[in-house]
Amino acid sequence: MDQLVPIPSLDDILNAPRDAVAPMIADLRRDKRLSMLVHDLNIRVLTGEPTQKDRARRALEALGFVPS
Repeated sequence: MDQLVPIPSLDDILNAPRDAVAPMIADLRRDKRLSMLVHDLNIRVLTGEPTQKDRARRALEALGFVPS
């Protein structure tokens, strides 16, 4: 049985080498967990403490989501 890929933490995303991001996204999409991660990061951007908001915003950018 396949194991689900764990949802990466903010530190996992922010410290990931650039070439590791695409495979991370592909694994999360395959396991239908990418939207859960993006939702969590968006909530942190909207309601977190200033430091948490900034880290979540940077994580979204690292994943390829462009701020609007």
